[in-house]
Amino acid sequence: MKAFTPVLALLPLLHVPLAHALNAVSVTGRMDITDSESWGSDEHASPWKTFDTIFVGAPLPASQPFSWSVGMGGEVRIEILCAATAVGHAGTVKVDCDAKLFEGTSESTDDLDGRASGSVTVRVNKTKDLIIGVNNTDDGGDWASIKLTISNSRATA
Repeated sequence: MKAFTPVLALLPLLHVPLAHALNAVSVTGRMDITDSESWGSDEHASPWKTFDTIFVGAPLPASQPFSWSVGMGGEVRIEILCAATAVGHAGTVKVDCDAKLFEGTSESTDDLDGRASGSVTVRVNKTKDLIIGVNNTDDGGDWASIKLTISNSRATA
């Protein structure tokens, strides 16, 4: 939270009390990915990620997008792009995410074979999970389950 301290210090100058201004949103994630093979064993990966703290609320009603990209098996890549938005003035935050599954001859392929989205609303001082499943709808077999655990609390200086 240290990198955000200069912005927090400016809130009194904007006549915005810190206690009613910003929420600190913490997000951790896990992907369970399967690269389905037509011969031999399927390949699996289950990476984890802890995102940097996200701040939303007055005067920042929406966060900068945050993302995660994981390649595995030499031919599959999963990307997720999310954003948090303040909802009303009671400290509630909504997180919207879009997940994409790419499959081709390398992990850097642009061959989009599956897409899914999801959202969750998290009240202040609460934690909720957002689970998104994305399947290969073109070639079949490949899939990913993405679980994000989202905690929403008031920001403190």
